[in-house]
Amino acid sequence: MTRIRHFTHPSCILTRTCQQSFICNGCGVAGYGVSYRCNSCDFDLHEYCAKCPQSLSCSMHSHSLTLTQSGCYGRQCSVCCQATSTLVYQCGPCGFVVHPLCVQGRRW
Repeated sequence: MTRIRHFTHPSCILTRTCQQSFICNGCGVAGYGVSYRCNSCDFDLHEYCAKCPQSLSCSMHSHSLTLTQSGCYGRQCSVCCQATSTLVYQCGPCGFVVHPLCVQGRRW
């Protein structure tokens, strides 16, 4: 059983589990299968959202993107055009925001 701590839910340890469906508390996108979960808080993260890097470069944007926990709530993802939640990659100079899964070309 794999367990991790994550900056979006620092008070608890998240356990790797497999579920039929869940809503990721990191990015707000529905998921199924493997997640990291806190049962007592009903908190779930996609496996990628739980382990994604703090910063990255990608082909869809010319600047480096930084993972941030807040400040973009309710804005639209620049890739899928759906509302963003707590966990997004953001470009400070441009205001470009993208879900962690969208930057990888994956939607669950």
